[in-house]
Amino acid sequence: MARWLRPQLSGTWRVVSSPAVRALETVAPLDMPYEVSESVSTAAGPDQVLEEAGWPDGGQVLVVGHQPTLGQVAAILLGGQSGEVSVRKGAILWFSTRSRDERGETVLKAVLDPDTLERMEKSAK
Repeated sequence: MARWLRPQLSGTWRVVSSPAVRALETVAPLDMPYEVSESVSTAAGPDQVLEEAGWPDGGQVLVVGHQPTLGQVAAILLGGQSGEVSVRKGAILWFSTRSRDERGETVLKAVLDPDTLERMEKSAK
């Protein structure tokens, strides 16, 4: 996933990772500076993750966190209310914002899970 994601990250990005060993193993291959924060740990809730990311005005932020919290964050961003979206382990959900009709709008830019990436890489060969 890092091999696909790293070239997509142009400009300045703030990377925030959970202190959990598995999250640190995930963020390391990006080869980017990152912060470790309890605000995205296994004990964090979706509001803490959104606050840590500064959503929606925090700039370009990549969060390496955990389920079910990241699925709860996705539900809030997609539907504006609490709930859960099932997210595969190791998957990427990429959100951005845009202004439409003078109001902010959440945009789901990409969703990619490890199995789909593997199939894409095999078909490209």
